[in-house]
Amino acid sequence: MKHFPLVVALAFPITLPYAEDTTEQTDTTDTASINVDPLEALRDEIEQLSTESRLRELQLKEEFADKIVETQRLKIEADHQRAEAQAELAEMQKERQAIEAELSLNASKTKMELAELEAKNKRLELEIDALKNESQLAIAEIRAEAEVLAAKHHLGEEKAKAELAAMAIQHKKLMAEVEMINVANNRQEAELKSDQLEIQSEALRLDLRRKELLAANDASNLELTQLKRQLEIREQAAKLRDSLDIEESYEATPFDGSTLTVSDRRIALNGPIIRGTADFVTERIHFFNNQDSEAPLFIVIDTCPGGSVMEGYRILKAMEASDAPVHVVVKSFAASMAAVILTMAEHSYAFPNAVILHHQPFSFSVGNLTQQNEQMEIFNQWAERLHQPVADKMGVSLEDFYTQMYENNSDGDWQEFADVAQELKWVDNIIEELREEGIRRRPGSEAPQPFIIFAGTDADTAAAQVKSQVPQNAYIPTPGPFDFYFLYNRNGFYRWPSL
Repeated sequence: MKHFPLVVALAFPITLPYAEDTTEQTDTTDTASINVDPLEALRDEIEQLSTESRLRELQLKEEFADKIVETQRLKIEADHQRAEAQAELAEMQKERQAIEAELSLNASKTKMELAELEAKNKRLELEIDALKNESQLAIAEIRAEAEVLAAKHHLGEEKAKAELAAMAIQHKKLMAEVEMINVANNRQEAELKSDQLEIQSEALRLDLRRKELLAANDASNLELTQLKRQLEIREQAAKLRDSLDIEESYEATPFDGSTLTVSDRRIALNGPIIRGTADFVTERIHFFNNQDSEAPLFIVIDTCPGGSVMEGYRILKAMEASDAPVHVVVKSFAASMAAVILTMAEHSYAFPNAVILHHQPFSFSVGNLTQQNEQMEIFNQWAERLHQPVADKMGVSLEDFYTQMYENNSDGDWQEFADVAQELKWVDNIIEELREEGIRRRPGSEAPQPFIIFAGTDADTAAAQVKSQVPQNAYIPTPGPFDFYFLYNRNGFYRWPSL
C-alpha cells in the first residue's frame, strides 16, 4: 500500500496559526515581536498526518491479518467438513455397492431356483403323462381279467353253494363239539380262577408280612442308629473328659522363684541311661528346636541312677548345642551320670528333698594286665573329662572333689538333699511347686506292683523269686566300645545279663 502524505496534506486548506500582535506597551522597555514560520507549521502538520497514516496502516494490517487467519480457519474447517462428507459419501457408496451386489446375487439365485423349478415341473408333467398311459393300459388289463374272474366266480359260486351245504352240516357237528368243549373249559376256568384267587390272597398275606418285617427292620435300624449315635456322643464326651483342650503358651521364664511351669515340650529321663537313651533324648531336643528355637524345653528326671558315659555325653552335647534353653529338673533322685547332666545344665531345678549323688565312675574290665591297664587309662580320661567341669563349677580341683566324696561317705557316694546341693552348685534353683501343664490326657497306666519276698523262705529261693520278678529293663546292656558305666548301683539291681 502506497502512502502520499504530502499530497493529502495539500489537498485541504490548512489554517495556519497566525501570530497575534503581542506587542503591548507594558512598560517602558522594548519587547521583541514573535514571528511564526508558515513552512515550519506545515511540516509539523505533514509529519503528524504521516504518523497517523502509518498508525492507520498498521491497524489495517492487523485487521487484514486477522481476517486472513479467520479465512484460513474457515477454509480448514470447510476442507475438514468436505473430507468428512466425502468419507461418508464413500462409505455410503460402498454400502450401496454391497447392497446392489447382494441384490444382484439374490436375483441370480432366484433366477436359478426358478429355472430349476420350471425344469422340475416339466419333468413331473412328463412323468404324470407316462403314469396316465400306464394307468390306462393297466385298467384295460384289469377289466379283461375282471371279466375272466367274473366267469370263474360264477362257476365258483355254484361249487361254493354245494360245498356250503356240506359245510353247514359239518358246522353243526363242530358247534356241538365246541359247546361240549366250552362247558369243559368253563369248568376249568372256574377252577383256575379259584386257584388264582387263593394264590393272590396268599401273595397279599406274604406282602403284608414282608412290609411288617421291613417296618420292624426300619424301626430296629433307627433304634440301632440312635444307640450308635448315643454311644458316639458318650465316647466323644469321655474323650473330652480325658483330655484338655487348652491352648499351650510357652513362657520365656518358666520359673517365678518358687514355682516351675513345665510345658508339653517335655522329655522324660528315668531309669538307667543305656544304649538308645541318648537317641530318645537328643531326637526330642532337636525336634523341639526345629519346632520353636526360643521356647524353653524341659528334661524331667523322676529317678535316674545314671548309666552309660557315652550316652550321657551325647545328651550333654545336645543340651549345649540347643538354641532353645534347656531346663533340667529333678523330682526324686539323680545320681552319677544323671547328676552330671543336672549340674552341667544351664538351668537346673530340684525339689528341696530330692537327692543328688555324685561319685567316681563305676565299671569293670576283663582281659590281661596290659589290656586292663589300657582300659583303666581310658577310664581315667573319661572321669576327668566328665568330672572336671563339675569341679570347676564347684570352684575346687578334681582331686579335692574326689577327696570330699569319700569324706562325706566311705563308699565315695556323695549324696545331698537338693537344698544342700544348691550350696555346692550342683543345682541352681530349689522349687516348691512344679506345674506339669504338658499333661493333657487322663493317665491310663496301672500302678506298679511291689516285689514280694515271703519271710522264712530259703535265700536262694527268695533270690530266684526276686530275679523272676525283675523287669527286663533291669538288665543293662554291655558297654559299647570305649564306653563305661557311670551308674549308682549299690544294691546290684541293675546288672549285665552275663553276671
